[in-house]
Amino acid sequence: GGGGRAAQRDALGWSGVARGGQDSGAPDGQPGGDALALREIDLLAAQLELAGGVFPDTRLRLTPGNARLAGQLDGPALAGQIAVPDAQGATVVGSLSRLHWRNAAAAVAGEGGAVPAEPIDPAQIPPLALQVADLRVAGRPLGSALLRSRQLADGLQVDVLQLRRKGQVIDLQGSWRGRGAEGRTALQMQVDSQDFGELFGAQGQLRGGQGQLTLAAAWPGGPQDFSLARLDG
Repeated sequence: GGGGRAAQRDALGWSGVARGGQDSGAPDGQPGGDALALREIDLLAAQLELAGGVFPDTRLRLTPGNARLAGQLDGPALAGQIAVPDAQGATVVGSLSRLHWRNAAAAVAGEGGAVPAEPIDPAQIPPLALQVADLRVAGRPLGSALLRSRQLADGLQVDVLQLRRKGQVIDLQGSWRGRGAEGRTALQMQVDSQDFGELFGAQGQLRGGQGQLTLAAAWPGGPQDFSLARLDG
């Protein structure tokens, strides 16, 4: 097995190491020539990076076996279990008790560091089937979440994203295509709310407003680049 501490690590990168080099480009899923025969990786990362998010002080345990990699995550912003199949393009399945997502680039810049030079390629994000008990994005609580996504040649498609918390039912579908400056995100959202004021953080006339709402929007860049000023739709 392997263990240790790391200042900043990419979770998907470590999955290839734990498989013993099977992601190194060797044919037919065979281990590469520099393969490491590891039975387990146990790592404590000061900053764990995953799909564009950064999660502080997170313990990552990876155990290969039975055509998949079993992962255990434990930290103040990310905790739960994931299963990463060995097969290329297969769905990553996870059940997380909490996922408190912060934009990795924004977090690094806010701490006075250099923003990562490499933009996220959404086509490299594997298909996902995730259940999250406590989802928060940039500190905003969104309740429980159910996510189903699939890969596209130039990005990813979100078929299902269900957000549920008291008085709020939100369903989203959308896509994230292209990388960096060439990227574009589009989404459709259906909302059934018992309190629009609470949902949007508004006061006055919206306070306590109930009803249903359907939105369609698109903007340049990835989901992390959302801003009202950049919206089309």
